[in-house]
Amino acid sequence: MAYLGVHVTLHPPATPRSRLAYKIGFGSCVAATVIMIFWQGLRTSRSQAAMSDKVTGLTGQLTTLRGDLAGEKRQLDETITALKGESERRQKAERDLADTVKRVGESTRTGVAEDVRKSPIKVTVTGPPVPAESPPLQTEDVRIVPVVVRSEHKDAPYAARWTIQANVPITSLRRMIKCNVPIRYLEWRPSSGTVPYEAGALDPIRIFDGDPSKKSVIINLFSPTGPVVTPERSLIVELSSADGQIKIDAVENGPH
Repeated sequence: MAYLGVHVTLHPPATPRSRLAYKIGFGSCVAATVIMIFWQGLRTSRSQAAMSDKVTGLTGQLTTLRGDLAGEKRQLDETITALKGESERRQKAERDLADTVKRVGESTRTGVAEDVRKSPIKVTVTGPPVPAESPPLQTEDVRIVPVVVRSEHKDAPYAARWTIQANVPITSLRRMIKCNVPIRYLEWRPSSGTVPYEAGALDPIRIFDGDPSKKSVIINLFSPTGPVVTPERSLIVELSSADGQIKIDAVENGPH
């Protein structure tokens, strides 16, 4: 239409036929414009309707989701309330059980004490007898104090601990100690600090291999730098046997 307007301005129609042609041209442009405007409005209306339907659908879905969330929240609140009630009931039951156990224990102790006062209970201990501790063995300036102790070995349930004490510092300690039962395990250590001794191929305190019965313990401690036993530092020897309580039958002095 703009082109026709410019053309008519520059070239005015000279004949009626030309004016008619221009009128038809302008009328066609106007009709085409009106048709395009109507078609565009129709498409816009359809798009708005479709968008409105989508928005309505989304709104419905959102409402449904809100309802579902509200239902889930109610169920969660009910579950929490039920758990709290169950916890309170359990705590109450535990307190009641503790009170019952306490009352039963007190009544049981009272009844047992009364029964013991009326008729004393005789207790019989089964198992290997535990002999009385042996008296210390004195050899020169050395004393061996044997004590019955609990064994740490399942295959050797009988155990003893020897404490080797000295009245004066001793730099050479050689003894052969003969026992009444075979010795299966032997360990030794100083009561404090360390023992300076001249190390050799064999342990200085050990089960004597030359005795097939394994009833002899040999002590062969020597130190050129200081005493191996002093009045302040004793030697601890721990022994275990599978054949009975360990007793010392004899002690032989070795060469100094």
